[in-house]
Amino acid sequence: MPETFRTRYKSPLHKVLNMLERGRDNWKTKYCEAKLQIKYLKNKLRRIEQSQQNWKQKAQASAVEVKYLQAAIEPA
Repeated sequence: MPETFRTRYKSPLHKVLNMLERGRDNWKTKYCEAKLQIKYLKNKLRRIEQSQQNWKQKAQASAVEVKYLQAAIEPA
């Protein structure tokens, strides 16, 4: 026999509905906060990766310059 509302909950309907609405609202709030946190972390990761790429290019350019300068100094 399927369970009806009255046999499942002993509290009045309006109290149960308020409790369920609060639960839904809390879940939505947590979801939105988690979504914002994910967006923030993705943006932070993208900035870090871009910075890492820039520093890597600068290091490679400096290594080329060092080799060029060492080659210029050695024959003298």
